[in-house]
Amino acid sequence: NVTTMIEDSSGKATIAPDNFTFGTSLNGLFAGISDADGTGGDEPEDYRLAPGSSVPAALVAPWLEDTIAVLRATLDEVGR
Repeated sequence: NVTTMIEDSSGKATIAPDNFTFGTSLNGLFAGISDADGTGGDEPEDYRLAPGSSVPAALVAPWLEDTIAVLRATLDEVGR
């Protein structure tokens, strides 16, 4: 999971080590998502890493393009 924040309101949760937090904003992390104008995140392609993203490419590179292709095909087949 890649997120801007993980909140444990109970104080009893265990945060798994495969969760990665990056500040308080998605700006600059993903190519098609902008907190500044509230756009993006509606299409699988929005989740490609932005140039210079602080998310390590190794976290997403092995499976990202395959996942985008499957999601795109599924969305195109079932419609919105």
